[in-house]
Amino acid sequence: MKMIAAIFMLMLLAGCGKHRSELIQHSYLKNYSLGVIKTAYIGQPIAKVRDLYADYDEFQSKFALKYYMKPSSDFELSGKYIKKKYFDFPVKVVGKKDGLYPAAGYTSVEGIPYTIVNMVNEAHKEKEEVGLLIDDTGKVFKGNILDDDHDLIMKSESSVVTPETLKLIKTDKLVEHKFDESNVDLLACYTNFELIYGGINNVSLSIAYREFTIDDMARPSFFQNIVYETTAKQIRFKEMLLEVIEATNEKIVYKVIDDGLKDSKFPKDNVPRDYEECRNTYERKRKAMNR
Repeated sequence: MKMIAAIFMLMLLAGCGKHRSELIQHSYLKNYSLGVIKTAYIGQPIAKVRDLYADYDEFQSKFALKYYMKPSSDFELSGKYIKKKYFDFPVKVVGKKDGLYPAAGYTSVEGIPYTIVNMVNEAHKEKEEVGLLIDDTGKVFKGNILDDDHDLIMKSESSVVTPETLKLIKTDKLVEHKFDESNVDLLACYTNFELIYGGINNVSLSIAYREFTIDDMARPSFFQNIVYETTAKQIRFKEMLLEVIEATNEKIVYKVIDDGLKDSKFPKDNVPRDYEECRNTYERKRKAMNR
């Protein structure tokens, strides 16, 4: 019986190893979340998007690319969670509005995807970390929390998040990460742009569109000024649809309703044409730089 169990475990581990490097994740790094109200002042980006590919770990459901989350206000999460069915596990997490908190990975609970954000548990004498679960709208899922190893989901029916309106919003700042070139592929591609707020006058609302090349996010390769009616409640540019809540000659308050940008995964032995072209462009530039 022990021999059968050992063989089964080896088969399971072999299967896990097989999945870890066979997929590529296509993801868009954005400075906004759909449906979340934001404010941009003149000269600041309303929307900023980077087009990125990276190796995807299917078994652990963790995408190699990570970014910082910023809270909408000072906040606290506190309560008792159940650890291993029997033990109460007190949790107290405190965050600051001006803080930046790195995403540590990704998971799902009952089919709903969450970003994991590690934070210190002030209620634990050794100050070990716990993993907060943040949904796509930025809301903290207080009913569940991860232990410091991310291998146990603890549940609570009494935890409290203050304030209840708290959001942790994805920023466009990447967490510094040293990628192992032997098994991780990070590649910037074609959809790299930003929409800059330009203010309003008596007749029009102005937005500047800046498009960037694959390898240069500092210098725009294409620039276009776009104008809309001052009274417009919704504005669209290509696939991006914005709801205008307030627009003045100082700032715009808005939310992105839709952008047409969907993350996806594909096998390495069946990559789309866009990825092939992007990879070939990258390789040509890399070889030219090394000459």
